[in-house]
Amino acid sequence: PDYENLVIQIDSYQDEYSKLLKKKETIFRDLNEKQSQLHPKITGAIMGFGGFDMIRKNRAKKKPKFEDSLIGLAAMAFGLNNIANSDKKEIEKAREIDFIKNKISELDSQINYVLFCKNGLELECSQIPKQIELTVQETYFERIPILYEEKQKQLSNVISLSQMKEKNFDIYYFSEEYSNLIGNPEKNFSAIIYGESGHGKSTWSIDFSNYLAMNFGKLLYNSSEEGFSYSLQNKLSKYDNENIHISQFKKYKDLKTEIKANKYSFIVIDSLNDMELTEEQFTELINMGIAIIFILQATKGGNFKGSNKFAHDTDIRIKLENYKPVLEKSRFK
Repeated sequence: PDYENLVIQIDSYQDEYSKLLKKKETIFRDLNEKQSQLHPKITGAIMGFGGFDMIRKNRAKKKPKFEDSLIGLAAMAFGLNNIANSDKKEIEKAREIDFIKNKISELDSQINYVLFCKNGLELECSQIPKQIELTVQETYFERIPILYEEKQKQLSNVISLSQMKEKNFDIYYFSEEYSNLIGNPEKNFSAIIYGESGHGKSTWSIDFSNYLAMNFGKLLYNSSEEGFSYSLQNKLSKYDNENIHISQFKKYKDLKTEIKANKYSFIVIDSLNDMELTEEQFTELINMGIAIIFILQATKGGNFKGSNKFAHDTDIRIKLENYKPVLEKSRFK
């Protein structure tokens, strides 16, 4: 688990590094364009002579056109204006170039910091002991007791009562409204929320999501059922919370990639049925070490659709009836 968490963080820093490099390339193009601009006096002279030449050629015609003379005069006026204001424009250009260079310096600092963090995590990752394997040269009776002792040092499935009482857990301390309903869950809690259509399961879930994101960390709301729709926009319109991110992944592999690439504290899946998650994918999600909330559809009889494993393996089960949450199960109360 430590190794997997480090790899996820390394991938996240790698993505950030790639984004910063692309941003730097764009700013470099702006700098090159700005530096390659001709001096205003030169552009003014070109425009002025071009306008004068246009007027001269127009007068030489049998039937001079007033429009051509007007365009020529405009070009001459633009050129003279450029020449007259050339010093001011060069000062502005120099300021803009300095501003762009400062942005590049800031980006370089960010890039160096991201690389420093990434390299540090890679070093830490390389130092995690690898699985010890038996070799052909080692006999069964010589090696097995050692492996057993090493495993016992790393993992212990038995602790004393006093150790259990003193054990620390990461807990979310909810406000009275939610603690009265759910209790104060562990930070890797899992929950299912279900209800018949029109009973407010999505509305209540979005309100709960806003509370979580406002107080505890970044949240991804995967709206596989509604997608980026007008109806979802209406439900979200009353909130102003940049910690809520919206996605519309239909495939599990795409959702999994997003979760690994970004550090979310909460994942809300609306709905589990629409994504057609298998029991294996469901189990993988609840074992990721972050809080997962699944929204399920309900049958006409009022029961949730799906495997009983969904209800058994999650910590919390809430049913929405007429926009009111009814707690059916919580391991934290």
